[in-house]
Amino acid sequence: ALRSEFVHAIEHVCLFGTAVLFWRTIFPSGKSGRLSYGTRVLYVFAMGTQSGVLGALLTFAPTPWYPAYAASAAAWGFTPLEDQQLAGLIMWVPAGLVYLHVAVFLFMTWLRAEERIALPAETRLGSGYEFKF
Repeated sequence: ALRSEFVHAIEHVCLFGTAVLFWRTIFPSGKSGRLSYGTRVLYVFAMGTQSGVLGALLTFAPTPWYPAYAASAAAWGFTPLEDQQLAGLIMWVPAGLVYLHVAVFLFMTWLRAEERIALPAETRLGSGYEFKF
């Protein structure tokens, strides 16, 4: 991919395509094929974990993993290691916050959906909470 612009472009198209497929699974547009909220929370947690671990490894690596990017790092005024550390930090912290917010949003939506299901049953049966003194 580093030697061919075409292969590099295909690589990015594949990465973007898998991201679209992942997020369409998390936020489906229709009712069919919808995963449970718990499964979606688990998927987001797993994706955030692997992304965060990779970001942390890139951030704290003692040497650059991709020496081929040395020239492009210098163009921005960074050493190859600093460029890698910055990329790892961005992948770890801001991206991790996105995954965290999505997971919390899905979890809260799940709780609200369960509450809507439970409330009508509770009103039909009565509250069930009677305190007598």
